[in-house]
Amino acid sequence: MSQIKATMEDRLSFAEDKVSSMEEKMSSMEDKFSDLHLMVKKILDNQIQTAASEARGPMGRTTNSDFRRKESNGEIMEEKGGRYVERRGNKEQGVKGAVWERKEGNYGRRGADFEEMREESEEGFEEEHIS
Repeated sequence: MSQIKATMEDRLSFAEDKVSSMEEKMSSMEDKFSDLHLMVKKILDNQIQTAASEARGPMGRTTNSDFRRKESNGEIMEEKGGRYVERRGNKEQGVKGAVWERKEGNYGRRGADFEEMREESEEGFEEEHIS
C-alpha cells in the first residue's frame, strides 16, 4: 500500500511538472501570438494608408520639390530679416499669394533688434532737425 502511495505521488508530481511546463509554454506562445497580432495589424494599417494615398493620387501629396517648383514661378523680394516669394498664377487666376522665408542669421531669433531700431530712429531724428 505504501508502495502504491509512493508511485501515485511520483505520478502526481510528474503530472504537476508537466502542467507547469505546459503553462510556461502556453504563456510564451500567447506572448508570441500577441506580438504577431500587433505586427499584422501594423502591416494592414500601412497597406490601408498606402491604398488611400494611391487613391488620392499625386495631388494628395506635397513634396519639397513641388514647393520649390512653385517658388521658381514667383518673384523674390528681399526685406529685412527675410524675403517674400510672390507666386504668379495664370492670367485668369492672378497672384496666388506669398511665402515668407527668414534669413539664416535671424532664424529662431526672438525679440527686437534694438541696435538697428536705434540707428533708424537717430537717422530719422537727424533728417528732421538738419533740414
